[in-house]
Amino acid sequence: ERQALDGLLGRVARLGHSSTLVACRCDETGPATDATWVPGESDGAASVRVRIPRPGLLDRLELAYRTHHGEEPRTLPAGMVSYRRAAQASRPAAAPHLGGDWYVLGFNGPRFPAAVQSLAAARAARHALLSHGEQPPAEVLSGHRPGGGATPPTSRTHLAVVPLLNVGNAHSDGSLFGIAFIVPADCSPGERHSVEQALRAWAGAEKSGEFQLVLPAGEAGRPLRYLLQELGVDRSGEPEPGWLAPLTRRRKTTTRDYWCRPARRWLTVTPVALDRFPGNLRSTQPETRDRAMADAAAGIVRSCVNAGLAAGPSGVAGVTVRLDAPLVGLPAAPAGRTGPGQRHFPGYRIGQGAPRACVHAEIEFAEPVRGPVLIGAGRFLGYGLCLPSPDGPGER
Repeated sequence: ERQALDGLLGRVARLGHSSTLVACRCDETGPATDATWVPGESDGAASVRVRIPRPGLLDRLELAYRTHHGEEPRTLPAGMVSYRRAAQASRPAAAPHLGGDWYVLGFNGPRFPAAVQSLAAARAARHALLSHGEQPPAEVLSGHRPGGGATPPTSRTHLAVVPLLNVGNAHSDGSLFGIAFIVPADCSPGERHSVEQALRAWAGAEKSGEFQLVLPAGEAGRPLRYLLQELGVDRSGEPEPGWLAPLTRRRKTTTRDYWCRPARRWLTVTPVALDRFPGNLRSTQPETRDRAMADAAAGIVRSCVNAGLAAGPSGVAGVTVRLDAPLVGLPAAPAGRTGPGQRHFPGYRIGQGAPRACVHAEIEFAEPVRGPVLIGAGRFLGYGLCLPSPDGPGER
């Protein structure tokens, strides 16, 4: 049996990606306990995420080769699984419905969109993806049920387009360093293929292979054009390519790990668009204002439950509603007062519907949760994006 197993192991050439070359053999003694990793979540940074094959891997690779004979880049249809040290107690952190793969694009500097352009950038990126993808767009892309004409919104979690802002330290200015296309945790291989196909077509529209993003007219009265480059697919826990390391060291907010590390306390980066109008949050009458704040906090608790971050209201230990930003370098919520030189995020509405009340917040969960924490009515366009509470001076 040992000889047969050694023969099989000798034929293993790679693990996960074709660039991950390995040499395998049998060993008489097993590894030490503290060197063994097993599937499961960890409460802290000791857990890693590794790639595993999905069903249909060989068929997908053969189809891609028949299509372009290796002339184009290909994305392995791999899944991501968390591993922890075997000696650690397993208490998995709650994971959101939007817990699937990230497709990350990074802005090519030297200029970057400002935080107040987050919503416009997300909408423009979503429009570009829909216009370059298959027609009619897949349900996971459009957020609408399949069919001709005006179709109703889907009841399933679908793709979220999330601007990744420069936040979390004392010198952050809120600039947009990247955009993440986040698929739901239960996304099927076919749905991932639709997302990847739309991204390839978008990049193929430019001779440079970059992604052109056009935002509404700025102060000069002309549309603002930006170029983005592909940074990777769900790079959490993976070895970082050498050419990518300098970029991600400068812009760590374009990495999934930055937004998804488990924590109990989270702070809003973009304001939460509430599902119900809470009342006058700026009333000069203390009772009216306090009642509106309490209603807004209750709406945020409901949003956390709807996003899969808590099993029920008791899973959220506390919410502090704010109109100013809890992190340095960010604008106030649309309802917040702004003084000279200060700015606020634009309001949010769905289609031609009534504007939604938007607030900042500090959220504390009863147990650690794993990001991305995206909550509220605008979560599919990057509103309600939260960051694990930092230990450094970036919080105020």
